[in-house]
Amino acid sequence: MGREQLPESAEREGPSIRRQLIQQFHNILKEQQGHAVTTGAERSIRWTGSTTHASVGNVGNAAVVSRNNIRKAMERRKKVFTTAKMPLLATITGAGINGTSALSVITLYSKGGGKNGKHSAVTRIDSVAGVSYFAVQIFEQQFQALFTAIPAVTAPFQCRQFALIPSTAFFTVLLVRPSDSKTIRGGIELDLRDLTTYVTLTNAENQIKEAAKGFRRRDNTNQTQRDDEDSS
Repeated sequence: MGREQLPESAEREGPSIRRQLIQQFHNILKEQQGHAVTTGAERSIRWTGSTTHASVGNVGNAAVVSRNNIRKAMERRKKVFTTAKMPLLATITGAGINGTSALSVITLYSKGGGKNGKHSAVTRIDSVAGVSYFAVQIFEQQFQALFTAIPAVTAPFQCRQFALIPSTAFFTVLLVRPSDSKTIRGGIELDLRDLTTYVTLTNAENQIKEAAKGFRRRDNTNQTQRDDEDSS
C-alpha cells in the first residue's frame, strides 16, 4: 500500500500551526528567564544595584580622556580669548554653561574620548568645551531688542535659518529666556541685560576675528602634531 497523501491544504496548515506553537513556547521561556543585555560596567550595576563602582577598562579610560580633553579645551578657550582681548572675558570663557544651565538649542554634539572618539548627540552638558557642535536657529536683529526668526538671507523663501556652529563660536547663553515678540511674527524680544551683552559682542568684531584666527592656528598646530605621531 502506498503512503496516504494528505490534502495540500492540510500540508500547508500543519507546519504553520507547529511554528506557532514553537514560537509561543519560546516566548514563554523568554518571559521566565532574565535576559542580560548589558556587559561590563552596566552588568556590574545590574548585578549589585550600585552605581558607585569605579569605571574600568575602555569605558573608564574614555571617560578620563574626555575629562582631560575638556579641561585642556577650556584652558585653550580662555587663552585665545585673552590674547584676542575679547570683552566680557569672565562670561564668554565658560559661556554661562554649567550643570544647572537651561539651554534652548536644537541639538548638542559631543566627541567621545579616545583616539577614535566619535561625535554624537547629547542631551546634557556640564561645560561648553564638552560640546563639539551646537545646532542652533539663527535670529536677526530688527530693532533694538527685537529679533526676527526669518533673517534677510532666507527672507526671499520665507523660511528660517539654522546653523551647526563649533563650541568656539558659542559665546554665552542668555540670562533670561526671551519673550515672544508682539510686533514680529515668530520673533523674540531680548531682556535688557542680554541685549547689552549682544551689543558689546557685536562691537567687538575685530577681537572676534582675532579669536577665530587663534583657534584656527591652534587647530592647525594640533593637527600637524597628530599627523607626525601617526606617521612615527
